[in-house]
Amino acid sequence: AIDDVAHSFRRTNKRLRVGLVSSDGGYFSSLLNNYPNAEVREFSPIGFEYTGNIDLYIFDGMAPQEPSRVPALVVNGIGPWLPAGTPVFNPEIISKEEQHPILQRVSLDDVFIDVANQVQIRNDETSLLGLDTTLSILVANNRQPRWVWLGFDLDNSNFGRHSSFPVFLDNIIHWLMDVEIISYAGLGPVRVRFSGDQIIGVDGNL
Repeated sequence: AIDDVAHSFRRTNKRLRVGLVSSDGGYFSSLLNNYPNAEVREFSPIGFEYTGNIDLYIFDGMAPQEPSRVPALVVNGIGPWLPAGTPVFNPEIISKEEQHPILQRVSLDDVFIDVANQVQIRNDETSLLGLDTTLSILVANNRQPRWVWLGFDLDNSNFGRHSSFPVFLDNIIHWLMDVEIISYAGLGPVRVRFSGDQIIGVDGNL
């Protein structure tokens, strides 16, 4: 049923300057370039240094050694300021914080993960996807500046190609920035004309 639902990004009440730190743009470049009110700057992970005039960083497959100075999403990155994990294969999610703003309207049905890093939850952190009462693969840090840590590479999962992934990213941006949502309305059925030529995924690939 999730495949029959149309989603849209929610416009924020200010211009959003996003720094994408990734070797290839991954699953984020195409989505962010279509994000309303967003100005995206892409940085190489090699020799990365923080720069001014960035409201939000997305670290894809890496993490800087120093804590982020602004809100950040860290995807499978390791750093002394982040939770340290150990690999787990085919993790089974036991608990989900479905009421947390990051997981609202995010369906995890049919999401598969080959390998992830499981971490112990520390003070001021919330486990959003728990493997038991103490281990997690998705952590939200509640201190300022906020950050979210995703414990698996999107290439080791089908989540980046899942229909809920754009919703997940949209939720993270709004939660990290703590911005007011101008409006929200559910979408009804949408009929689209399709020539049968090709379908492009969120990563920009056929």
